Amino acid sequence: MACGLSTEVDLNEYLCTARGEEQYPHQGMYQDDPSLETSSSRQPKTYDMQQPLTELGDCTSLNVREPNPLCTLTHHWVNGNSFLPPFPEDCQEIFLGMGCFWGAEALFWPLPGVHLTQAGYMGGTVEHPTYEDVCNGSYQFTEVVRVVFSPSLISLTDLMKVFLENHDPTQVFNQQVFSQYRSVIWCTEEQQLHKALHCIACYNESLSMRGKGPCDTLCEYPCPVFWPAEDRHQQYLATKRRKPNTIKKNPDVPFVFAEDPLEVRHLTK
Repeated sequence: MACGLSTEVDLNEYLCTARGEEQYPHQGMYQDDPSLETSSSRQPKTYDMQQPLTELGDCTSLNVREPNPLCTLTHHWVNGNSFLPPFPEDCQEIFLGMGCFWGAEALFWPLPGVHLTQAGYMGGTVEHPTYEDVCNGSYQFTEVVRVVFSPSLISLTDLMKVFLENHDPTQVFNQQVFSQYRSVIWCTEEQQLHKALHCIACYNESLSMRGKGPCDTLCEYPCPVFWPAEDRHQQYLATKRRKPNTIKKNPDVPFVFAEDPLEVRHLTK
């Protein structure tokens, strides 16, 4: 059956609503852009960057680096939710790489059931990477979006629909030839891994019917360490007043879920 979630979110309207000062008091936390400050008394909140936010990853094999001084935020610029646990009781998190995280992150934060999103880096060989490290390519990092969501309000299948339909998962390095933009799913629970792989199998059938594919998405559990990106990259389309025209969709290949991936061909006829 077709997935029930609509991905046609009017992000322009959403971002305009989210900029309302009374509704979202956290939008003044960006110190490097005076146009975003709404109160001179506000100061950015900080957290201890000596430890990664996600404890699932093993950082003992990484080259030791000093903490990135440009990572200080603790709250989501749009909805004010904390990046730090504890989260609502039923929340899970998953990490998705689908090209540049500026536009990718904006796809998820308006969705009902998504508690927060956060831009960051994963899969590299040093601690506390900078954006320059990632763009250099030498450390093999990937730009990802951390998605904390409530499965009782939005299913992982719905998230996979947004993920698969809004980039080209058939290209290993997606937008460019660097690992920075590769298509990845890093799971925090084994059940997530099984569901994500099943969704990819369903999407491969849809791709095959249109002479495309298969997906080259890296899908793994457990996940490596997640390192938050610098403050200037968080909720970028909202903080920089950018229109979401950087978001690329893949409307020619809709995602269709089936208990047996081979049934996708029958459901789409």
